[in-house]
Parts: sequence; C-alpha cells; structure tokens
Amino acid sequence: WDVEICVKAKLTDVNIKRLQWFLKKSGREYHSLENSLDKLSLLYDEKLLNAAVILFGKKPQQFFPNAKLRCAVFGTTGTSLILDRQEFEGNLFSLMEKAEEYILKNIHIGMRLEGLYRVDVPEIDKDAFREAIINAFCHRDYYEYDSVNIAIFKDRLEIRSPGGLYGGLTIEQIKK
Repeated sequence: WDVEICVKAKLTDVNIKRLQWFLKKSGREYHSLENSLDKLSLLYDEKLLNAAVILFGKKPQQFFPNAKLRCAVFGTTGTSLILDRQEFEGNLFSLMEKAEEYILKNIHIGMRLEGLYRVDVPEIDKDAFREAIINAFCHRDYYEYDSVNIAIFKDRLEIRSPGGLYGGLTIEQIKK
C-alpha cells in the first residue's frame, strides 16, 4: 500500500514544515520538496506515493478517510460505560503524538523522588505504549476501512489496528 502512487495527490498537498521537521529529527537536510521526497523514496515518476501523503500530507484524510485515530475511556473493565470519546485526524506523526497525549491524559501518573527532584511515572510504561502506538499505525492494513483504536479501561490499555499478522502468519505459528 505505502509504495503505490496516490493518484489524486499533488506536491502542494505536502506539509513542507512537517517534512522539514522530520528531516531535522533524522539528521538530514532539506534542499527542496521534490529532492527531499525523492531521497526518502516517496516519489515515483514525480508522483507522490501513499506513504508520502499519509506521513507528510496537509490533510491525508482527503485521500485516505480511514487514516484516523479513535480513542475512548471506559468506566468499567467491560465496554458498557464510555466516559470520554474522541477522534483525531492528521498525518501519522500527529496521530501518534495525539495517541500518546490521550493515553497520558487518561491514565494515572505517579511520582518518585530522585534526590531533590520529582519524576513523573505513568502507571503504564511510556516506551511500551509508544511502541504499541507506532506498530499500530505502521503495520496496519490501510486497505481496510477502519481506524487505529485506543481503549483505556480501569485495568488495561488496548491499542488495536485493522489487519492481521504479516503474510497471513497465525498466533499458533508464532508460538511454534
């Protein structure tokens, strides 16, 4: 999916500031829009690939209405009482940031002291749920019309994305 041409997208659909932010974070230089996208292998015959649009698009949902994030907080361990529900749209980087913010806003944050300083400690390890968020967006099936979904319960956090395991792999095969 990511290496297919996004037929209706144009270079003007790319958020240059987000691309420049990414290049700076990854230690690369921005020369021009086309040059930078080409060096990232996000162009084919001067046309934007799906990956370029979903990563750096101004409004990726214009092309991919399923590229969104749905979040909810549940009042019980089951799914009967929804305390909060929100949907987010944007490029994948902003969706991943929104997912992390939403989780941190809706879980308990403890603390510990290190010398004279207070250090916030989320009840769920930040690195663990950040990895799950990234995997949910990067490994999902974008052919399926669904979103990445985050459900926060009193006793757990669920992060779901559409699609199965790569190449039709099953849980039983993984266990073996």
